[in-house]
Amino acid sequence: MNLLQLTDYRKYLKWRLSQLPGQRGELAPLARAAKIHVTQISQILNGKRDFTPDQAFRVSQYLLLNDQETAYFTALIAKARASDTGLIRFLDGELKRIRENDFANAKNHGENSSENKDGLSSLQRNTFFSAWYYVAVFLMVSIEGMHDVDTLATQLNLSRSIVQNVLDFLTSSSLCEKTKNGYRIKTRLVAGDDLSCRTRNRLNWRQKALEALFKDHQNDFFLTYTVSVSKQDKLEILKLLKKVELEIDRILDTTRPETALCVNLDFFGIRG
Repeated sequence: MNLLQLTDYRKYLKWRLSQLPGQRGELAPLARAAKIHVTQISQILNGKRDFTPDQAFRVSQYLLLNDQETAYFTALIAKARASDTGLIRFLDGELKRIRENDFANAKNHGENSSENKDGLSSLQRNTFFSAWYYVAVFLMVSIEGMHDVDTLATQLNLSRSIVQNVLDFLTSSSLCEKTKNGYRIKTRLVAGDDLSCRTRNRLNWRQKALEALFKDHQNDFFLTYTVSVSKQDKLEILKLLKKVELEIDRILDTTRPETALCVNLDFFGIRG
């Protein structure tokens, strides 16, 4: 769903929530992001009230909208709140200008300006990296025997409806395809240089790492050092970690998927 083609921000918000597990279950984190009570989110979705400008901006950040989408989203909300006819006309002009700029950019570049080199729009990439299970289902599909909804749901301890929604998204985004033998992965996708996607992906999987920490599976491995070292040794440790990254990349280039893993490497200076 292209936000810049809509005239009602609620329709877009409801659609984004539908891409996450259990729409009602996702109201709480959205409310925290907007810094309001979850009851107010329900009232907004039901058309009984609107976000304030500050809340609108916080929600746009939670949804990982780019600058253009944020401007359009907040303008839609401002228009919904407006009562002065002059202001409404002004906001209509702003919304039209944003749409026309998007169209002009697409024409100049010969493609949708919100698309990346992998062919996915910014919205599709934001959706993919919005929750851990999008990435998890995508990875699991690449493994032999993990090509149907029921198997994936059991393996990932997710509801069948969530897995089906994710597979529908992956298929519509051309990341996977449905065959007579089930779903099949079509491409490899990484967060790349998109800072918002990389940040959300890291947060999602560090949270999963915390959950795994207390399950104590035999082949899981967690390493934590809290030490003080010389500046030179700090650089040596950093070089070593970067070599590990290169070695992992080398292995991934030729591997045959049989299991899915999460690898988190954290290295940072302790400071207040």
